[in-house]
Amino acid sequence: MFTKLKNFFERPKPYESNDTYLKIWTDEYISKNMLEIHLNPQIDAASRNLDFINKSANWMISKFDLTKEKKVLDLGCGPGLYSTKIAEAGANVTGVDVSKRSLDYANKKAQEKCLKINYINESYLEWKTAEKFDFAYLIYLDYHALTKEQRKCLLSNIKGYLKSNGLFLFDIPTIHNFKKIEEMTNCIFHEKGGFLSPNPYFEFELLYKYEEEELTFKRHVIIEEEHENIIEMWHKYFTYKEIEDELRNAGFAIVEKYSTVKGDVFGENTDEITLVVQNQPGGGDL
Repeated sequence: MFTKLKNFFERPKPYESNDTYLKIWTDEYISKNMLEIHLNPQIDAASRNLDFINKSANWMISKFDLTKEKKVLDLGCGPGLYSTKIAEAGANVTGVDVSKRSLDYANKKAQEKCLKINYINESYLEWKTAEKFDFAYLIYLDYHALTKEQRKCLLSNIKGYLKSNGLFLFDIPTIHNFKKIEEMTNCIFHEKGGFLSPNPYFEFELLYKYEEEELTFKRHVIIEEEHENIIEMWHKYFTYKEIEDELRNAGFAIVEKYSTVKGDVFGENTDEITLVVQNQPGGGDL
């Protein structure tokens, strides 16, 4: 037990430990709980709260004319909270997500509303298509959960998905957000089970910061009587210049920036940035 706890508190080098956060979307029990918080209209968890989503989707539809004839790609679409509203505006929507449970819900809602949304159960890092889109988006800070190589892969894929001069919208946390984060360790005994398991379990949790890399590492260790599970995730925080350079190298140009995904005016010290970038024909050195 001493060795296990010692290993748990060990601080890995940046990206040295495997990122296993996808478990929360694919595990049969945890994915059920993730869907429940996705659909909770009051909280910002797997999705932002419903009021924000409605304002955000309406702003996107109006700002980028996501109506009839527009082909739209929703990456990490979850249970279709954005896809549904954009399809209702008349756009031709494709949604990609790794969670089968979330897509089952999304498909059910699309059928109830008689919407033709093409939902694909696959990781957006691995999915490939020859189809071309006018507009793509990745919402709720998914981008910062990817390694540098994964971000390169994603941008390369999106460049291939978009029409010439097509647009990609996504949001990221900034260095100002990073500065507010504090390292922590915690241990909880869930006597009656909890979010990560239906059985009684100990949950060891830690969060480490890497100042030079502007990176955080979070680890959950779930210890049941006869089973152990580990969930780990890395999160990158960006300066504006960092993300601008990363996008330019991938063949994208920033055309607009906001402080939120509902079009709020950009501020220099904002905790998040929402970027609208344009596919530059022939650009990119990936």
